Amino acid sequence: MTSKDPILPKVIVKLLHKYVKGRLSRKESRQLENWAQQNENNPKLLEEIKNQKRFTSDLTAFDSFSWEDISQKLAVSGVPIIENTKVRPMVQRWHFMAAAALLIMAVAVYLLTEINRNVNENKPSEVIAKQNDIAPGKYKARLTLADGSTIILDSINTDSLTRQGTAKLANENGRLVYKAGKFEGGSIAVWNTLTTVKAETYQLLLSDGSKVWLNSGSSIRYPVHFVGNERKVEITGEAYFEVTHNSRQPFIVKANSMEVQVLGTTFNINAYPDEGAIKTTLVAGKVKVLNRAASTEQSAVLAPGQQAQLQSEKISVARQVNIDQAVAWRYGRFQFDRDDIKTVMRQIARWYDVEVSYEGEITNKEFWGKVSRDLNASEMLKVLEVYGVHFKIDGKRIIVTQ
Repeated sequence: MTSKDPILPKVIVKLLHKYVKGRLSRKESRQLENWAQQNENNPKLLEEIKNQKRFTSDLTAFDSFSWEDISQKLAVSGVPIIENTKVRPMVQRWHFMAAAALLIMAVAVYLLTEINRNVNENKPSEVIAKQNDIAPGKYKARLTLADGSTIILDSINTDSLTRQGTAKLANENGRLVYKAGKFEGGSIAVWNTLTTVKAETYQLLLSDGSKVWLNSGSSIRYPVHFVGNERKVEITGEAYFEVTHNSRQPFIVKANSMEVQVLGTTFNINAYPDEGAIKTTLVAGKVKVLNRAASTEQSAVLAPGQQAQLQSEKISVARQVNIDQAVAWRYGRFQFDRDDIKTVMRQIARWYDVEVSYEGEITNKEFWGKVSRDLNASEMLKVLEVYGVHFKIDGKRIIVTQ
């Protein structure tokens, strides 16, 4: 790398993170020294970053800057942290302050995205009592069989559960598996329901080989064997699907008034009542989305990367969405992309099974970054406090304050 080449934000942020922790290798130390020599302000910025106690206060002090511009700059690969240009003395201080804000935000967000790798090194927030902490959700669900009987499932009990006709039900490490025997035929389907409440998640392997992940506060109603010329299931809440291809028997998902028709594909459906819209996000393949509640049929065909939203009995299509954010829960993390505090807290409420209330003026800050869902509530909230918002845990209630 020459002195003229810009260091990417991702690279410099990682180096600064190790610098703060005192974990730089010799090679990394030389790389950071080279960066420091590129601009006379860079050594000062290193000192700003090293003072970890000032992270939160600095973010508040620099709140007058456009955080939207800062986040956009961080998101663009190849943009240098410091522009090596000459500026007037009166403007130079502003550039230094802006650069300091940018780097502090960068390191804070890096800590946010990497915190799941360093949980043991992070202390819970000083404003949250340890005894009030709330554990994250876990693999657990309730299986309701066609005859009305129920079975509690978790990731600990891994054994065969029961038989339904020729199908054998097994619980394998947090996943309900249908091992289908030879189907004897028949036109009447036998329906089961898998349900998760708040703070629970579970996986399901259907008899056709299709895979389903249920988020917290969700359910799926499905047949033990698929009969007839279609494979149909019904969901509430949120579910992620990897559907086995079968052109002779299309797969159909019903979520309230939205219906999704597929042959074989991967997609996510978010149909929580408190989200205001039913959203289908296509990861791979092709799906057709229909509005069954409309007086005249409405439909849309999605390509990968697109999202259909059903709101106020109308379907709209977002041509390009953040797929990683839409399916982050499936991979064990929260992911925010300029989300407001209420959107963030709805997800937290479902995963930690808590009520959320607000004291004082509700912040209009936007949140972005990734956080592991394996964190306790206090650790999760500590990450969000980087944005100048504060939290208090009172039993099963989280209070949000400025």
